[in-house]
Amino acid sequence: MFKRRTLFIVGAGASQEVGFPLGATLARSIGQRLVHQTDEATRRSIYADPKFYQQLRRTYPNEINEYFAAARRITEGIQLANSIDDFLNIHSADDRIKSVGKAAIVRSILEAERASNLFVDQSNIYNKLDFSNVEGTWFVKLMRVLGPDIPLKYVEALFDQVMFIVFNYDRCLEHFLIHALQALYGISADAANKIVGRISIVHPYGAVGELDRVPFGGPDVNEPNYFELASRIRTYTEQIEDGDIVETMHEMMQIAQCVVFLGLSFGEQNMDLLKPKAQIERKPVFGTAYGLSKSDREVVTSRIMRMMKPPPPATVYTDSLVQLGIDVKCARLFDEYARSLSAA
Repeated sequence: MFKRRTLFIVGAGASQEVGFPLGATLARSIGQRLVHQTDEATRRSIYADPKFYQQLRRTYPNEINEYFAAARRITEGIQLANSIDDFLNIHSADDRIKSVGKAAIVRSILEAERASNLFVDQSNIYNKLDFSNVEGTWFVKLMRVLGPDIPLKYVEALFDQVMFIVFNYDRCLEHFLIHALQALYGISADAANKIVGRISIVHPYGAVGELDRVPFGGPDVNEPNYFELASRIRTYTEQIEDGDIVETMHEMMQIAQCVVFLGLSFGEQNMDLLKPKAQIERKPVFGTAYGLSKSDREVVTSRIMRMMKPPPPATVYTDSLVQLGIDVKCARLFDEYARSLSAA
């Protein structure tokens, strides 16, 4: 169990371990999904994703040409953006682009959930998550750190010392923990759901829906309304304008005694959202910096250090509080810093 209050800040690289696309790949797939064109010989429309366009027609029948134009704009420009988030932020003033883009995010994320190693076929109520498919991931390693010191009678206290800021739209963390609690402690699905529901988890950009309403990977029978669920997705600009979740994130940064970055690309927007208005107390920070150059890692480290109060005057300045592994992915972080993470 974690002996100090630990905040996990989770990015796309964390879900990649179970088969999810990274930001640029997701953006490219969304652009491909929205391709529509006219066959010159038959003059018939051809859609890369006919079901998506059927919903688009039903949702905006009186403005369908304008919404088709918005979809075309996304297709033509999204490959030049780092992520769908960046593209929607660029076009934050265009409600049609936001609506189409958010709905495409929902459809793409649900498909990614269904294709991931965490998916459980719900057609049979006896189907369970196959943990052998995810054994080498950080999800399992997190559970191994959480569980050893907590007997069944105290299972509700399992997550008292952890908090999560999840920049992803997927529900991998919640879905995994619900199944892991059932398997490890032999409790019911309802009991596991209630425990996970009490964990401090924030999705700054929203998620595709609550698991009890929108199953992981989407329902087996009735296709969800992607445009209705899109209202749960937020752009960076919308998040700033709201402010409530940003304040919650800043409070998490303040009260945490240890911060762990998992699979985050340290993009400007996300780091801006995380930065509290006032400097926070000095605390150990661990993180994955897979793929970052030494120079970029130094820039990120410096930015994190500036979020914290400077050391006392008599103390020699050091950035050893921040440990970012250049070639470390999420699962390996738990191997390399296992004792440090669980230390008092």
